Formats: sequence, structure tokens, C-alpha cells
Amino acid sequence: MIFMDIGNENYKMTFREFVFKIRYWLILAFVLTAYFLIKDAITRREIMVYDVDGNYVYTIKTNKGKTIWDAPEVEVPEGYTIIWYNNPSFVDGRIGFPYEVQDDGGFYPMLKGNFYAMVFDPQNGDNTIRIVRRIGVEVPIPEDPVKEGYIFAGWYQEGVPIEYEITTMPLDGVSLYAKWIKIIED
Repeated sequence: MIFMDIGNENYKMTFREFVFKIRYWLILAFVLTAYFLIKDAITRREIMVYDVDGNYVYTIKTNKGKTIWDAPEVEVPEGYTIIWYNNPSFVDGRIGFPYEVQDDGGFYPMLKGNFYAMVFDPQNGDNTIRIVRRIGVEVPIPEDPVKEGYIFAGWYQEGVPIEYEITTMPLDGVSLYAKWIKIIED
């Protein structure tokens, strides 16, 4: 079908002819639109992983929108846990796992000491003694308590028949009680 302008006899092209004439521009527009819509999904992101001393360990390569399910593995000193941040200054930026990737960046571990309590119950009417230390750190032994008519026999855990050996703070702390032996008078 051909359209003619009767008034000045200028030729008017059909829609099909118009599309055919600008087809390269249409293809270019389609490709650019598709690229900008999917580029984030196909663009690789690099997440650098650093150890507790700030040294580069390895890189996680993934795409935007993907999820990193588990925290990176780095060596952690005994008695500590790690809190992950996305910046080396540890200001704001605390992250958790699973972590959804948005941009390039880094995971920076900050050590947090695991502090626990060792509680000593003298069972003589005095207050309990609570000593808080990080796991694996030496625990000072409190002075032996005194109870009239009894001899102090050591610190014991509930339900354990042998004396507790106090050295360093155990995992999850511990509660101890004083064991007393009655003095028998002749």
C-alpha cells in the first residue's frame, strides 16, 4: 500500500518501509536497553577477604544479587569469635550471613573476645565470687573460704565427685561450690 499526498504529490512511506529504513537504529536501541537491564546480573563482583591482621587472604567472585551463605573461613585465635564488616575501619557496615552481593568490596573480620564467668559459691553465707575472663586465660584462684566448725576441702562442680582443677577459663565458664568437711571434736 502506498500513500500519496494529493495536495503536493510528496511520497509517504509505509510503516514497514519506515521500520526497514531505521532497522539498524532499532537494533542498536534494543541491544543497549537489554545490556543496561541485565548488566548488573551478569557483571562479576569481587569480594576481597582479609584475615584478622588485615592481610589479603582470597577473593570471592560472584554476580550481583547472588547470596554468599557462609562466612569466609579465616583462622581465628582460640577464645575469639569474628564480627564481619564491609570496611577496614569497622565503622557501621556490619554484615551478616547469608549476605546478598550488591557491589565490589571486602569482608573485614573484627575479633571479639569470648568472655565467660567462673562462679565460686563458698556455701558459708558469704557472697559468691564471679571472675570474668576470656576463654583460655588464666583464672586467679580466690582465697580459701572459712566456715566455723569445718575445713575447706576444695572447689567442686555440682554432681562431680573430684575436685575441680582451676587453670584457665573453660569454654562457656563454670560454676563451682566449696566442699566442707565437718571437724569432729573428741
